[in-house]
Amino acid sequence: MVKGPSIFSGYWAQPELTSVKLQDGWLHTGDMVYQGGDGLLYIAGRKDDMIIRGGMNIYPVEIEDVLLRDPRIREAVVYGVPDTKFGHKLIITVVPQEDCLITPSDVLQLCREHLASYQYPDDIQIVDAMERNATGKTLRKRVI
Repeated sequence: MVKGPSIFSGYWAQPELTSVKLQDGWLHTGDMVYQGGDGLLYIAGRKDDMIIRGGMNIYPVEIEDVLLRDPRIREAVVYGVPDTKFGHKLIITVVPQEDCLITPSDVLQLCREHLASYQYPDDIQIVDAMERNATGKTLRKRVI
């Protein structure tokens, strides 16, 4: 939560959403943070983006950060889709760097090397470009 003179006064024509996000002058951002051993705060992801699979909380940004360390990957988006058995299936979409070849098997291998097994994807998609909104923000294909 944040509070201060530069915090916005609410969403245009959306009083219900405003009342959820703004309470007693505090903006509830939805950012999930933790304090590291060094005393600093780190953003783990957004509460709205969290995926719950088999009772485990998965923060897409943690997986995306691992994938983006690989020089073959230009963009990565992780999202969940509903699943009757586990709550959500985990989907990874990757855009390779120009003139680079990366396969779903390569992406899965990266996950196996750097992530916990509950963070492994159910599906991996390799695409030429991500979908974006009018402001250029990548659209997270999350369906709940």
